[in-house]
Amino acid sequence: MTNPYAEREAMALFEDWLSIAEGERDAWLAAATQGRPDLLQRLNALIAADTATTLRTGGAMAVLEDEAAPFRIGAYRITGRIGRGGMGSVYRGERDAGDFERSVAIKVIKPGLFSPELVARFQRERQTLAQLNHPNIARLYDGGQTEDGSPYFVMELVEGLPLLLWAAEKNLSRADRIRLFRDICAAVSFAHSQLIVHRDLTPNNVMVTHEGVVKLIDFGIAKPADQHAPPSGVSPSIGQLSLTPGYAAPERLTSAQVTTAADVYSLGRLLQDLITPGAGDNELSAIIARATAENPKDRYPSADALLSEIDAWRDGYPVAAMAGARAIICASS
Repeated sequence: MTNPYAEREAMALFEDWLSIAEGERDAWLAAATQGRPDLLQRLNALIAADTATTLRTGGAMAVLEDEAAPFRIGAYRITGRIGRGGMGSVYRGERDAGDFERSVAIKVIKPGLFSPELVARFQRERQTLAQLNHPNIARLYDGGQTEDGSPYFVMELVEGLPLLLWAAEKNLSRADRIRLFRDICAAVSFAHSQLIVHRDLTPNNVMVTHEGVVKLIDFGIAKPADQHAPPSGVSPSIGQLSLTPGYAAPERLTSAQVTTAADVYSLGRLLQDLITPGAGDNELSAIIARATAENPKDRYPSADALLSEIDAWRDGYPVAAMAGARAIICASS
């Protein structure tokens, strides 16, 4: 499977397969790949690679017992594991190359999940991702391959809590929640200006530091950027290797063309969870309905446009979404 769009689709479905109960996986796989033998073949290859890795690390017991963390990755000494998911593990690293000090997060992808072509593509596009220099976006510093060929990515270490957990623990006011959401929109808008789409904006991918600073994570981490323009001529953006039900735009679920409108949809879902509309919040409900419209053309044209609506609503000015609110709300209910 050399087509980059088909490869991204296979990786996205593989992530979904990991979350399916074991007894339902065969039926799910058959339904997801019906009439598409090439896609089924690639998914089976990914599943086989994942199974082989699991067997090498001790089978099912590896889920219960941490495998030994590497002592060192590149210029970084590993000091512990931060987390683990279907694609691999994230470690905390301390730079000890003798030039400067830095604490980082290092994401290591399971060997065999990425083809050599995908690894090479990410390495070519890494500089673009490293240029996402924004105060509300966690930086991507570097990357490479371990001795066993596993791709790894060195990221800014964000110490804090996921968005909704932070808001709940701090018992944030509506004004403070609006401030956080404005920062999220600004970060997404900046990424879009650099021709990069996040594609997996969820509460867990929005961290808030101990100082209260929003940091969007996983911009391009384990998601190779596409070096070719999508069929519509939209500029290259992060490859889609994962999605989260409830936050992923409908077009992602149907493998249709994905643009910045997908991030606008996810922003609308974040807004809905962060600032839940009350009984009298008709304008806020209209904003959410427009941002999360099923048809991408019915959404706000950009993250900046959504941000402007939030500012208008906050400041008591008319909200443009109200003009078509009734039709959109009915369609999304």
